[in-house]
Amino acid sequence: MNYTINGYYVKQKRGLSHWPRLLEEWVLQVERYCRVYEGQDAPYLYTEQANVGLIASAAWRSGGIALEEFQSVKGVKHRPKWNGRIDLWLCQDEKTEEIVEAKMLKISMDAHTDLISSVSKCMAAAVKDAKSAKASYELTGLGAVFVVPNLTIKRALSRMESEETPSDWIEAWVDEVLAGNDYHAAAWCFPKEMRNQLLSDNPDICGDNYAYPGVILLLKNCDR
Repeated sequence: MNYTINGYYVKQKRGLSHWPRLLEEWVLQVERYCRVYEGQDAPYLYTEQANVGLIASAAWRSGGIALEEFQSVKGVKHRPKWNGRIDLWLCQDEKTEEIVEAKMLKISMDAHTDLISSVSKCMAAAVKDAKSAKASYELTGLGAVFVVPNLTIKRALSRMESEETPSDWIEAWVDEVLAGNDYHAAAWCFPKEMRNQLLSDNPDICGDNYAYPGVILLLKNCDR
């Protein structure tokens, strides 16, 4: 498994046509981190905020600007407002300002029954937060979900004995997530260093005997 499984996709006419360069850089950021740590750590293993930080970094590196934990007045029309913080504010060109509210979902690669519904619930919550956060601003609100799959090492080894290669079933799993959810842009990165954990009987990078081969980022414009 000497290559990284990655890619990105932006649907047409969803107001995100400027996102490809950022998503491409986000993929490179994830891959670079895992390469530096030689598969002993990955950025998507941490908190939602850590993952949002990679989008911010990708924005800066692709020519935009970004601020995390952006202070804002939240709420909806005709209801009391409150002071809060937005996960991320972005400006990728002079005319495009956006805010992002994100959620993170860690889920088993064997959880096919709950996979689509779990991702959809996370996206619905993220979009709801984005609508609330943008109520005081004339800008675009985006919901984001970081989907982080996991698999026990025992199960991974069992699947490799009885099924196709890990690359095949990882790509099939990515296709399942993308086909089953309502999103406007997506990117995914399964670094070779992390996927190689599936070949070991003792990776234990998180102390829980699980492998975490990669991450999918889903985005949805809450106005479309």
